[in-house]
Amino acid sequence: MESLWAEDTFILNKIDELVDFKLDDEFKENLIFLNEVKFKNYEHFSPGLSFFQHLYLWLKDFKPEDRMKALKVLDCVIFFTREEMKILSHQIFREKIRKYLLNKIIEENDEYGSLEYDKAFKYLKDYLNQSLFIALSDGAMIDDFRRFNIEDNDQTISYYKLHTDAQFEIAFKNFEERKKTYRFFFLLEDFVGTGTTFLRDKNNIEFWLSEKNIDTIQNTNEIKINEKLKKPELRGQLIKFISYWNHLLDFNKDYQIIYCPYIITYFSKCRLESMLKYYGNLNYIINYDKIHILPQLVIPNELRVIEECSNSELRNIKREDAKGFKNLCDDYYERIEPTLKPPYKLGDGIKYGFGNRGLSIVRYNNVPNNTVYLIWYPDNWRPLFPRVERHKK
Repeated sequence: MESLWAEDTFILNKIDELVDFKLDDEFKENLIFLNEVKFKNYEHFSPGLSFFQHLYLWLKDFKPEDRMKALKVLDCVIFFTREEMKILSHQIFREKIRKYLLNKIIEENDEYGSLEYDKAFKYLKDYLNQSLFIALSDGAMIDDFRRFNIEDNDQTISYYKLHTDAQFEIAFKNFEERKKTYRFFFLLEDFVGTGTTFLRDKNNIEFWLSEKNIDTIQNTNEIKINEKLKKPELRGQLIKFISYWNHLLDFNKDYQIIYCPYIITYFSKCRLESMLKYYGNLNYIINYDKIHILPQLVIPNELRVIEECSNSELRNIKREDAKGFKNLCDDYYERIEPTLKPPYKLGDGIKYGFGNRGLSIVRYNNVPNNTVYLIWYPDNWRPLFPRVERHKK
């Protein structure tokens, strides 16, 4: 332990050299603390390299006059550890999913008042028995979710792309004892930055990455075809789920699909709600009113590091520091732009993170591509937190 501390201190002093010894003791102490409780837990550092070693190499990629500007973003990094994600996976069941089912019980029983949860609770187990919990990715920690929340192992599914035979087995398993089919399909996901993985219109990606367009749809009562849009071609996890599981959904016409991200940005929540409203009203998504978004933690637009990425105020960084970091994103983008893969060229690219979100979010197991590229991009650049590509296409 002492040798690790000595090594970190040595590298921190070398980092101080890179910025002409401008780091004060308070900054160093804060950085050591953040490393101890957060940053060192990132699981994709290069073998044998610590956070401080990555930080040293990352800073060397900047011009000497830019290094202090880059360091200031560390105070704004929102880092979720493995334990914190586990807690969120437990909380979403206790605080959101159970309450959703209790509200359903009250809604479907006329004798109950709107807040009579104590009376509704006796039926909760019956409603839970009508529920399936389906992981949309490995990050959903479905094993931990099941272990802490669900009594019946048959009610959790590790992956939503199940072949037809497996789905029928799930639908009819213990059917004689149950006398009912599944009715509530909870789709579990760890993090949602823009929501394009869950639902997107392949022919109109850029339109649905605009806050202005989303606000317009949200504030419109009567949905009409937008002439600016090309013919829709809907893709994503939701469309695949409905396609793969449609024959099971038909077993119970009162089914509900509930999308449950542990963490979602406010932008992506609004975006998905607007897309469901728009394409549902135009019958591109059938029974859209049976699809709900039920997140545990919503990250507001204010918690970004690039001011121009939203009309809302800044809360996570000083305006002058945000301007400095934006300038860095602009100045170094030409270095990595020739190496961008096609998905990263959509919209305005990834200069301020995919979808122009300007985030500074890092999870223990990956960095969302909505985070500014200087933190994670791996080509022609030494990333501070190397990203693992989740989307191969």
